[in-house]
Amino acid sequence: MPITVLDDFDGDGRMEIVLEDLDGDVLVYEANSVGAYQFKWANRMNGSGGSALLASGDLDGDGLPELVSAVRNQPNVLRESNVNAQFWAISVWRNSGSDQFTPVAAQQILGVTVQSGIFNGLTVADLDGDNRAEIVLTLFPRAYVLSLRDDSLAVQWFREGVNSNTAVVADVDGNGKTDAAQFAGWAVTAGKLRRGNVRQRQPG
Repeated sequence: MPITVLDDFDGDGRMEIVLEDLDGDVLVYEANSVGAYQFKWANRMNGSGGSALLASGDLDGDGLPELVSAVRNQPNVLRESNVNAQFWAISVWRNSGSDQFTPVAAQQILGVTVQSGIFNGLTVADLDGDNRAEIVLTLFPRAYVLSLRDDSLAVQWFREGVNSNTAVVADVDGNGKTDAAQFAGWAVTAGKLRRGNVRQRQPG
């Protein structure tokens, strides 16, 4: 089922709905003065239609959310010569005015697995309390934390052995600091982001 994001990307007090159709188009609709939603913008994503993971959050600390997408790319026929053509395309989009979105940063992460029992996810949350959200990707079999700095994405941390469709971001241990937890096999692992990296710990 395609993912839907609801947020106010331009700060005008009217919510936008962002979704992807099965053709690979990302569509944006904005609420009007009577509460109905009107079409505003569309963009064809490079990758498998209907596969996009979408989320939103303020990545640059300007008070407005960015749109984050992760789209699966796979060749129709997998051969030894094109094995590196399997990748996730990570993109950050910013509302540039008049309900138009422009790409800000992009990153590719190699490796795509699609089969029963395999999960992938995208979460955006402020992990280190600096008023800038981080991107948490759980792309089987790894988890990644990416940050946006100077309109460039940088990987801050990654972990092997993760199979999860989301990352739970909360104060898991009640110490007033944010944790990020993912499902890894039959265990839940958690970490804390501090000064540009994540420290892992086993909850208990």
